[in-house]
Amino acid sequence: METYENDSYSDESDCEDLHVPQLADDVPEEADDELDRELQAAHAAGLLTSTFIRHVPAPKPQINNKAGLEQKIEEMQQTDLDWSERLDVTIDVSEYKTAGDDEEGAESGKFDVNNDFKREVVFYEQAKSSSLFALDKLHKAGINTKRPEDYFAEMAKKDDHMKRLRQKLIIIQKRKEEADRNKKNFELRKYGKKVQIAVNLERQKKKRDMLNSVKKFQKGKSQKMDFLEEEGASAPATGGKGGSKGQPKTTHFQKLTENMKANGKGKRDHRNKKYGFGGKKRNTKSNTSESHSNSSGFKRNVHSNKKNQRPGKDRRAQTKNRA
Repeated sequence: METYENDSYSDESDCEDLHVPQLADDVPEEADDELDRELQAAHAAGLLTSTFIRHVPAPKPQINNKAGLEQKIEEMQQTDLDWSERLDVTIDVSEYKTAGDDEEGAESGKFDVNNDFKREVVFYEQAKSSSLFALDKLHKAGINTKRPEDYFAEMAKKDDHMKRLRQKLIIIQKRKEEADRNKKNFELRKYGKKVQIAVNLERQKKKRDMLNSVKKFQKGKSQKMDFLEEEGASAPATGGKGGSKGQPKTTHFQKLTENMKANGKGKRDHRNKKYGFGGKKRNTKSNTSESHSNSSGFKRNVHSNKKNQRPGKDRRAQTKNRA
């Protein structure tokens, strides 16, 4: 039979004759009475822990200090102060509770507190009536309820802080204006690109048509020379090439040739002006008529009667064979 270890009690002098019970899995019926007596003796001696007994706390007494509550209410009323210092308003809301109800609801006089809409309406009407009543009372007492136009209250923030805020607002405004301007410029550039593409396409189409007309004329398929004539309306009589009376009209081919020459010359002049002209790069060592007839740099003792010149390769080979 398995047994638990004996528990030693702290106060052995008080219970010298007390036998500590031994708990086991199978306790005989004869030992039940003895075990109960031992437990009762241990409980009477105060040796058992409090975990076996649950203490039920006594209920707190209900205190109804009516005199103290009435005293606090009198202190909160502040009857010694003037109404302008208290500004308390009491409004009867019974008429607002029954407003909008049918005959049965008005007769019963019950207000449905679960109806959120009605409760909010009552709160609104109560606040509105209280405000109007208080304003009327203040006006009768001669108390101003509006701020005068020349009233300047002290700012909660310093002037330096407000200046920084103003600068930040100005920066934000400038950024917005710059963004709008960039957006507008972007749209204008897009429109300009579209116009430029349309103009280039039109020019290419005109050039292609003119080249096709030239090819047809060269092959003998067409005898018309319309492609050489100037397109569009003629220039005014007071100015322009071929616009005056008695002068031949400038053809479109001649105009294109003149434009190409002018554009080419203008580009070359612009580049020479921007980068400079470095001089001639080719044939710098070739003779001219002036350099050929100029013999001032010729020295006879240097350029003629040279001695100790090495013979050529063939001459050296012949000399070697002879030897």
